[in-house]
Formats: sequence, structure tokens, C-alpha cells
Amino acid sequence: MAAINVLVVGDGPYLANNPPQDGINFAPSQDTTDDTFTVSEFLYLLTHGSAVSIAVDTAHRRNDPNATFQNFVFTTASIGKYDVLWLIGYEGWNYRDPPAGGAIGASEVAAITAFMDAGGGVFATGDHAGMGSFMGGSIPRVRTMRKWFARTQDLPAGYPSTATDYAGNSVTSLNWPGVSNNPNPGMGRADTLVMNPSDTTSQYQFDDQSDNIPQQLAFPNNIVHPILEGATGSLSRYPDHMHEGEVVTPSDLSATMTVNAQTYTEYPAVGGFQPAPSVVATGTIAGGHSTVVEGSQCEQNNFTTDTTLTTAGTIGILCAYDGRGSNVGRIVTDSSFHHYLDLNLVGDPCGSSPDRMAGFGTALSVPASGSVLADLQAFYVNTAIWLARPTKNFYFVVDKSTFGYDEASAGSTFPLFANTFWLVVDGYNLSQVQAAISAHALTLGGPFSGINGITITPGTPIATQALRVLIPYSVQFSGPAMSAFPGTNGNPVEKLLQAGIAVAGNEYTAETTFELVAGADPYFENVNPQQNNVFYLSQDLCVFTINPDSNPSVPGIPVTFSTSNPKGQDPGAASTFIEGVLKYMNGSTTFTDAGNSDPFSHFPSPVIATGDSSVTPSSNGITNYNFAIARVRLSGPTGTSANPVKVFFRLFLTQTNDTDYQPATSYLSTLDTSGFPDQPQSAPDGESVPFFASGSSAGDYGTGGVNVHSITVDATGETSMYFGCFLDVYSGTYNWKARGSHHCLVAQIAYDGAPIINANGITLGPNNSDKLAQRNLQITPSGNPGGPAAHRIPQTFDVRPSPPISTTGGTLLDYPDELIIDWGNTPVGSTATIYWPQVQALEVVRMARRLYGTDEFTLADPSTLQCTVKGGATCVPIPSGSGPRFAGLFTVDLPAGVKVGQEFNIVVRRFSTRRAGNDGTIGIIQNLPRTAATATATTTEAVARTNIQRNWRYVVGTFQVKIPVAGEDILLPAEENLYAIVLWRLNQLSPTDRWYPVLQRYLSYIAGRVTAFGGNPITILPSPTGVPQPVGIGEHHHRHEAEEFTGKVEGLLYDRFGDFEGFLLRTEHGHEHRFHATEHEIEERVHYAWTDRIVISVRVHKDHPSIPVSIILRRRPH
Repeated sequence: MAAINVLVVGDGPYLANNPPQDGINFAPSQDTTDDTFTVSEFLYLLTHGSAVSIAVDTAHRRNDPNATFQNFVFTTASIGKYDVLWLIGYEGWNYRDPPAGGAIGASEVAAITAFMDAGGGVFATGDHAGMGSFMGGSIPRVRTMRKWFARTQDLPAGYPSTATDYAGNSVTSLNWPGVSNNPNPGMGRADTLVMNPSDTTSQYQFDDQSDNIPQQLAFPNNIVHPILEGATGSLSRYPDHMHEGEVVTPSDLSATMTVNAQTYTEYPAVGGFQPAPSVVATGTIAGGHSTVVEGSQCEQNNFTTDTTLTTAGTIGILCAYDGRGSNVGRIVTDSSFHHYLDLNLVGDPCGSSPDRMAGFGTALSVPASGSVLADLQAFYVNTAIWLARPTKNFYFVVDKSTFGYDEASAGSTFPLFANTFWLVVDGYNLSQVQAAISAHALTLGGPFSGINGITITPGTPIATQALRVLIPYSVQFSGPAMSAFPGTNGNPVEKLLQAGIAVAGNEYTAETTFELVAGADPYFENVNPQQNNVFYLSQDLCVFTINPDSNPSVPGIPVTFSTSNPKGQDPGAASTFIEGVLKYMNGSTTFTDAGNSDPFSHFPSPVIATGDSSVTPSSNGITNYNFAIARVRLSGPTGTSANPVKVFFRLFLTQTNDTDYQPATSYLSTLDTSGFPDQPQSAPDGESVPFFASGSSAGDYGTGGVNVHSITVDATGETSMYFGCFLDVYSGTYNWKARGSHHCLVAQIAYDGAPIINANGITLGPNNSDKLAQRNLQITPSGNPGGPAAHRIPQTFDVRPSPPISTTGGTLLDYPDELIIDWGNTPVGSTATIYWPQVQALEVVRMARRLYGTDEFTLADPSTLQCTVKGGATCVPIPSGSGPRFAGLFTVDLPAGVKVGQEFNIVVRRFSTRRAGNDGTIGIIQNLPRTAATATATTTEAVARTNIQRNWRYVVGTFQVKIPVAGEDILLPAEENLYAIVLWRLNQLSPTDRWYPVLQRYLSYIAGRVTAFGGNPITILPSPTGVPQPVGIGEHHHRHEAEEFTGKVEGLLYDRFGDFEGFLLRTEHGHEHRFHATEHEIEERVHYAWTDRIVISVRVHKDHPSIPVSIILRRRPH
């Protein structure tokens, strides 16, 4: 990310005398004579403490030769290039008349005000009495967020005489003194020193501020502000000092202030919302002690012994103001600059004892983990990130950048490609963007939008909780637009699309390109024109389940699954079945000439979307078998052919956004003599695994292989061929590798005449290539009514680290990859977490604050991010790295009140930046015609600047989380199976495996769900095939003859004379079974189970499936 640019400004009587005395000193190391206040340790910690880069310049209002800028004046410097002004004020009344130095002028105040109005952040501090008032005492908002003046006569005209303290009490606005009762009688010191072991309870030493004992901050109302949030908890250890100032809040938010002859409300409001500052940390004054000077000769004595005993109390230490809701910058004020001085951080070289000379640690070195210096470093970095002005940008994010002639036409049905691209506006809120749209200040232009017959339609803008708005656009071609595509065998045509927007007085332009590709090569048509489905539920890729007992065949296809071992794994029978199905489909014109009809309409529809599960090994004790079939189309004149065409099937180990075409890793293949993919291989890290119809790669792709075909277009103008595989997910070689319950399945067309080639900095994927098809859907149901554990929806996912992130802005290379979570209809108030044990969650929070200016995330623990769902979308930056992929657990806790029958859908996309050059540069295409889209501001506000963004971002991949709500009794058996299988998988892993902690937490959540659904996870043993099914009735040699059905009684059956004759049972799998019985005892028990909604199991003999042998009352509903 672009570095945060901080300008640290100091002042003080840094004169030409030798040696210099007093004032802030920017020397590179501590002043060993203790004559000046050096801040070298603070600067070191600030610039060495985060993955977010912080660049610092220093400026001194006098002539400190160590500063970047000397004799600094705010009006003569370009402060607009900085994100944060960090003001450490020394000058002001401090028992000398007249005070050294002088106050900043009105024009300087106006310059700082303009900086804040543009979103810049300000930090400001001084010390006791009037110290710091010459800088901070006249800046809007800063002046009333701290006590700056010691004497009434020093108060500027119109300055309020009262303020509000941390507890809401009205207090004087006069600051605490350096010496008790001077200048204001009755006012003691704000002494936050913590007693050193050598002190007495009645007498502390001045140099206690330099020992290794910090003061302990407290947080009003127990609310921890983001600047005080550490990796393992709140940051409460802080330097102490014997005479601090105090932060406060204004007594009147409606007060006005005049700056450079302009009068306005100091705390602005927008739309009725007026942000107010608040004290976010307090310190404690220990009462009943005096403070003495030890009088070392190596230091100047700038303090006198104060024999007046301190009065116990509490003061405000830190105050924060978030002005972004009213379109101004943020502010933090501090009670004392001693919290940043070397002598307080790393000890006083002239201290009276070794511990007072040592401070909190070694200077200018990496702080030890868990140390006070590490906490202070975290605070400094947090503050700079929180204050930094939001990143402002405007750019494209493209989901589908390539259109093939055949998929765009789809037999002249012309599908709508939803969410083809987004326009993203960073640094502005939704109301500002909507105002620009309403003023017609958002326009499209360029050759792509100028295609005759193309329709580009904007959708509803999506607001994130950050200063970011995403505007989706759909694309649809028509007959005339097809002339823009190249002819058969023609080279791809590239078309530029431009966009412009004028928002809040700033003008931006963005560019991207789209590629139009000729037809007459094999392709997937992922989007059904009649349904406009999402690409990741491709209409040309079908996943389905066969059960040898309940559904041994596909309706309309005369092939039956046959096995002599229905309760065990029979991969040979599975291969025979899928090969038979493919042979029939490829030999029947019903399927090969299907046209726009759906060849999969008769496949087992209840499991088409969910058949990629690896945790449903059986139904009623009979083994389930999962299969996939892909439809490959070829369109063109009669006789057009493609030979040979292959299709590879790969299953990813869990849900992932990283389904983009990476031929060296997740799409690894052996190569043929032309250098193109020949046979699929497993990814080196096991991320993806190929599956086959025949059981082997050679059997599928060798000579005469079941997944090698020649396709020739017949007289209908389009021919389809079918390829498939047995998803042998329950085999020992795959089952232990799986890391979740559902997975991403991708089919790849391998055809040398039209290979998949990544170009122009874009990595192709199922979203923008018609040679890839994806089935990607995670279904995790929620219980009802249930407690919190029943509403917890956990999902494992895998993500690779971001590429290296530039610290230079301008080309989007300073953006990390991001997860964009579209909450859809997820209930507002739900809680979401992301657990990344390989990642420091605090760094992700910092990246998010830097990128989006949001405080949306908190830390649930050092590796877990947490946020509250507020609708719209949430953006999560992905840290960079060169090591393994990040194993993760994405969890949503739904609120109470969800009801059976509801369904919530969450879509997770990954954004990345286009990198065209081998050196990671963007490789701007300069020779495309540009008819620039213009965004003309329609307000009287002048356009401040024009920004042209010629790079863009793109969607790497997408997955969806579907959450249906059902009754717990229905969900329990599947959850028990899941628990047994995940427990077994966990036991196969080494504790050092990156997935081990993820599966541990995942398993704990599943255990909670099992309990909430009415089960007992303690009784469940690890098993790769789930919870063992009941063995049945009778003796051992008859057990295979028994069957069992579990569910709830749905009805009692009586004949026309009113005599009981049986009952209906609705099983946990949704099937209805009718049982015959006439006994009164059975009627009583079944009636009891029916009225009290008790789950029962009915056991029958296989030769008499409608006559109960026994009935078991299982459990009551919860």
C-alpha cells in the first residue's frame, strides 16, 4: 500500500547557543546530556512497526539542524502531500515572560484548517501550563480537545472558559500547572508517576518517569478505541510524567470560530449528523506524595522540587475525534509530549539509579514481544493509520474481460452477463457518489461502449462500511453487436472502455479493456440465457449423486448403477456407470443436438447443486456416489470440427477464490508435443486434485480414452459432447486431504486449437474464459429455533497471499488483493469472523484502516478478525507473502429470530490488480483509440484535480455460501456425520500442518452445532465414513437384512370404519414412507410421537419394507 506520509512538527527555543537548551530535538539518537527533548525512539518505533509503510519527514519551527525542514512555516510548505500532521508543541507560557518563540499566524491556521477539510489527520500535544499552545491552541477542534493555556490572560478572544472532562463534568479550560498553586492557587499537578521501589509513599522522584514502570490507562465505559487495540488485547501501559496537561472535550459543539476572516461552526454537521470528540483513555494521579529533583550534575535542572502533596484524581490522557462523517479529518490529542520523548521511553542518561536510566528497553532496536515498547509502538502505528487521510481513487474491477462469439450469442438468445464489471469509488461515501450519479456526473465512453447493439446497464451501488462504493454493470450483446467480433480464426479484438466521474469537486477517469474472440472452437456456455445464472453455477457442469438403493439411475438414461456391495465403496462399479452414461449421451441426438434445452433437467435435481459434498458418504446405510458431467459445445457451419478435445476435472480441497488459471500450480498438467496440456496432475501443494471416469489419467486421456472426443458440427449448427468423472471423494487417498464439507469443482477444456493463455496482466478463470466451467456452492444450514451454536455457520476456505504490495500509489499496485464479501440478505446484526492462524490479524485491521478508513474490524484474538454485518459489502485485505497459502475459517453467527424456510446467500469475491509486465509493472496499452469519457461537475464547486487511472483490477474467483434455515432434528444426522469425518481428518494431520488449528476450531464449532441440534459429540468416534449406521435386528448373520428409517410421524392412517391401519413417516432426508400396522399399542406410541413431535426410528425387514419390526423413540425436539 502507498506509504502513510507523516510530517512531525516540533518547536521550542532551539537556539544557536552552545549547547542548545530546551525544545524538541530531531537528533537521530538521544541527547546524552538531557538538555533537549529528543524523540528518536518515537520516530524509530513509528517507522518500523507495521506492514503498513509509514514515511516520516520532520519540521522544526526554529532552527533545529536535524529536522528535514528548518524554520518551518505551514503556509510556505506543501503540507497537502502529507496524510498526517503530528504536532509536538513545546512553545507557550512556561513560567517565563515573555515566552520563547511565538504562535502560528492566522494564515498558518487557515492552511492547517484546509488540510483537515481535505481529510488530513492531525495529532497534537503539549505539556503542563501553556506548553504547546503556540501551535495547538488556535487550530479548529484541536484547541478544544485539550487544555492549552495556564492563565486567564493567555486565553485568546472568544476562547471558551470551560470544558468537559472524561466523566462529562464541566471543568475549567485552564491547564494543570508545572508547580502546585502556580499560577493558579489551589490547583495541584497532574502527576501520573507510578511509585518506584526506592520511593516512599509520601515522596516520589522526578526521574521515576524514566524507569521501567508505566502508568496504567483506563478506558471510559470500557470501550477500547482502535488506536489502543493491540494484537493480544488493549494497550494500557503508557509512559508516566510528574506534571502532565489534560485532554478534554468542548462544552459547546455549536460554537463558531473565525479563521483568517472566515467564520464557521467549529464542529460541522452533515445531514443532521455531528461527530463529537471523546476522551478515550484516562490516567490516575496517585495522591499524598511530593515529587523531588535528585539534582544530577549532568543534566539541566528544569524542574524544582514540589513539596505540596498531590491530590488523588483522574485525568484525560487521550482524546479522539472522527470527523469523516462530516467530511473533515480525524484528530487525536494527548495530555503530554513526554509520552514520546526519549527520556520517558528508553531512560534518562542522567537518571538517579540504573533502572531510571534504562527506561522500557534498548533504544533504536526491535522491541521484545510483549514489552512496554512493543505496546507503545503499536499505539503510535495505530494512531498514524487511524488518522491518515482516506485513499481516493476511481477504477474498474472487471469480472468478465473476454467474450467469445458463441457464448455472447448463445444461438441468438443473447444472455445477460451480470456483474461484468464494477466501477469502484474509493475515499467517498455513498451519498457523495449517489449525488454524482444523480447529477449525471458518471459517464461511460470509448470503443467498447460504442459497439452498435451492446447494452451496458448499471446496477444499484453497493456501499461498504468503509469509504468505498461499488457500482455493478451488466453487459448484453444483440444481433448487430456480433459484427464487432472477429471472423472465424480471426485474431482477438481489443476494445477500450473508459469511465469518468466528478465527485465532491474532484474529477477522475478510469480505463480498462475487453477482448472479443472468434467462435468455432469448443466452449462452455456457463450462463443460461433463460435463467441468467451466475457463472460459478455453470449450466454446462452438472454434479449429481447416485445411490444404488434409492436412485440407481438417471431418468431418461438406460444405465443402472450395479454393485454387489451397496454398503461399501465400489469404484469399479462407479467407473462402469459413468462410462455407460457418457456413452449413451454422446450417442443420442437428444443430447448431442440439445440446442438451448437443458440436457441435465432429468438428473437428480435435489443434489445437483450440493453433490460436491465430501461428508455425505451414505444414505440409510447405502453408499452414495458423486459424479460430474460437463457439456462441451461447438458451433459453426456444418462440418466444422475440433479434434481431439479433452476435459479435465479438478476438485479444490475446500472453498476458494483462487480458481483462476495457474498452470504451474492448481491447473498443473503434463504437456503434449505442442506444449499444451495433455493430462491433468495434482497441484504440488495438494490444493487441487484431478478425478477421472475410468479411474486413471491414461484411461481417460490416452488413446481411445473416455474423455477424449472429436466434435463435428451437424446440420443443426451446434453439437454437444459430454465428458465426465467419478468424484471419488470418499476414497482414502482423497478423503483425508479434504479440508471442508463442500468444494470447488472446475472443468477445463483442453484443446490445442484454442488453449487458455493468460495475457495483458489478467489471469483467466471460469468467470472470463469459456474454456473453464465451475460448480462452487457451500451449503451450511442454520438451526431453528436453537441457541447461538445452532446459528453458527462455519466454512473453511483457502487463499493464497497477495503479491508484493508497492508503497508507491498511482497504478493500483499499492493495493493488496482483497476479499469482497457481499452480504446479500444476511440479517443485519449478524457477526462474522475470519480465522487466519498464519496471519497477524492486527496487521489486516491496519491495512483495512489504511485502505478504507474504516474501524469496522475488531480483534477477537490475535489471529481472528471480527465485524458486525450491516448490509452491503465488507472488504478484507489479504496480506502479502511468499510462503504457503493461508488456511482459513469464515464463520457467520446469525442473530436470534431466524425462521425455518428462510435462506441467506453470501458471495465472496477476490479482487486483484492487473500486472502485465514481467517486472510487475502494469504495461499500459497506449495504442488503443481513446474517446475519453468526461465527467463534468454540475455544481459551482470547481474541480480540484483530474486523476486518470489506466490500470484496473479484476475478479480472481468467486464462491457462494448458502444458509438455509431448518429444524435442528432434521439437521442433526448430517452434522454428526460431519463431526465424525472432520475429527478423523484432524487425526491424520501433524500439529504443524497449516490446516491443523483451522480444523481444530472448525471441529469445536461443529461440536457446538451437534449439541445445539440435540446430539452429543462426546459419543461420536472419528470415522472417514461418518457415524456408523445401526446394524439392524436379529442375529449377526441376519443383520444385513434389516433397514432403518429415522424421522417424524407426519400422519396417522385410518380406514373408512375408523380403524387404525398405519402411519406416514417423513425421514430426515425428506422422503415419505408409509408403514402398515393395526396393533393398538403401535397406534398409541405413534400417536404420542406425532403429537409431541418426537423423532423416531422405524426398523423393517428388507423383504417387508412397509411393516415395522421395531420402533425406537429417539429424542424430543428442542
